[in-house]
Amino acid sequence: MRHWRQWIDPTFADPELEENYNAAYLEENISITRISLWIWQSANLLLIGMDYLLLGCGRMFFLVLGLRLCAFVYFLLFTRFLRRVRLVAVYQRTLFVAMIIGAGLFLAINLTRPPTYLQHTVVDVVGVLCLYLFFPNRFLYRLLPALLLTVGSILLYIFVKTVLNPGIILVTLVSYGLVNFLGLLVSARLYGARRKEFQSHLAEQAAQAKIARLAMEDDLTGIANRRHFYRQAETEFAHFQRSKRPLALLMLDLDHFKQINDKYGHGIGDATLIRFAKFVAAQIRQEDLFGRVGGEEFAILLREATAEQAAAMGERIRAGVAQLPVPGGGAGEHFKVSIGLAAAAEWDASFDSLFGRADRALYLAKKQGRNRLAIAGEELKEGENSVAQTSILDHGSSVSVVDSAGGNSTDSGLGGGRPGD
Repeated sequence: MRHWRQWIDPTFADPELEENYNAAYLEENISITRISLWIWQSANLLLIGMDYLLLGCGRMFFLVLGLRLCAFVYFLLFTRFLRRVRLVAVYQRTLFVAMIIGAGLFLAINLTRPPTYLQHTVVDVVGVLCLYLFFPNRFLYRLLPALLLTVGSILLYIFVKTVLNPGIILVTLVSYGLVNFLGLLVSARLYGARRKEFQSHLAEQAAQAKIARLAMEDDLTGIANRRHFYRQAETEFAHFQRSKRPLALLMLDLDHFKQINDKYGHGIGDATLIRFAKFVAAQIRQEDLFGRVGGEEFAILLREATAEQAAAMGERIRAGVAQLPVPGGGAGEHFKVSIGLAAAAEWDASFDSLFGRADRALYLAKKQGRNRLAIAGEELKEGENSVAQTSILDHGSSVSVVDSAGGNSTDSGLGGGRPGD
């Protein structure tokens, strides 16, 4: 039964998908309806000449003429109304009502015809077929007006045009039966094929979106990969140069990650990276950009954030990560992270400069003992090696800022490579 229903009325089982389909084809459906109505009403006006030949210039002719003109004006106003329709439900309901009224007007016109006049039967049959084909609507909305026109015409032939030969009436009944069957069959296949086309289009869009997502996402952690992160970061840095709005960069590197891989295997190492990425993603703001830029190295670009705000976030991440256990590791075994911070400055010629300063601050955090945050000082310009650092110990109880001008020595060989993990 369900297969039969799907055969004559192909619809999507998912209501949301059906709604999206109708919305996608709304403009096309309205265009089809308006063109069909113009064709239908052009034929309606052309038959005025036939009415004159059959009825002469008498009262009955003017009655039919009035009905035809009423139908023409009604559908003219309706086509103008359709130009403003933007909702699927409004389109479907108003079209259904219009077709019911149109079928009633068609029957009223036929009622005025001479009992022996059969030429209009062809027009009736074509009209029924048009209700199935040219009005892409919900199945019942197509079926009911067609059945009204069919049943009304048959009753007209049987009970009003009683002078007709029974054989002619039988042929008429068979004709209506065939045209309704063909209407059901052809409209079902037509709109079923259009739904398949819509599904194929959705599948193609989904595949393209997946490809685009894979091109931007890190395949392990699901966050931005290096290429996408760098591209977006360069755009944000260009905005900083124009607006001078605050911009900060955090570089994060897991401490002793190689030991985790060597001790537990790469499966546990991957699980550690995933856990870390999920935790950090939950700590940052929606407007921040988080990406994986190396094996166990990550970066966070903080829009509209000062160095102090970025440092607070970095410390919150550092302290939280220190409480995370290694997935599948030994009891009480935790992994930790070192963080380098740099705030965008006017002397940064490009994002590369900002990235390099944050990376050197990360090197300093590693060298100073890991599990801490180091901040690149504002006086650090292109080619200079002075760094201001914020050292945050494991317990996080104190924060000290030290710069080269203050007499506390920091390492001057920042370009010599990062200490081992």
